[in-house]
Amino acid sequence: MTPPNMMPPQPPQAPRPQPKFAIKDTSPVVCPCGHSVFREAFMLRTLSRIMTGEAKDTLITVPIVVCDKCGLPLQEMLPEELKAPKIV
Repeated sequence: MTPPNMMPPQPPQAPRPQPKFAIKDTSPVVCPCGHSVFREAFMLRTLSRIMTGEAKDTLITVPIVVCDKCGLPLQEMLPEELKAPKIV
């Protein structure tokens, strides 16, 4: 019998087969500045102590990818809430 507050054990899942592709099947990702080399970075956000019930605000890191030349974040990789608004 499963103790209260505990989930019963789940059977292991078989790994999904990975699709096979070659680099020639892909297309490059290019920054609006024309550069195609990127690096990992992160944005910092704060979460109010009122929301968490903690004594201090909580610092949250958001991993992002930025252009190595101009430093702009790659918009496709940002969470929706952090993307720049589209100008129509």
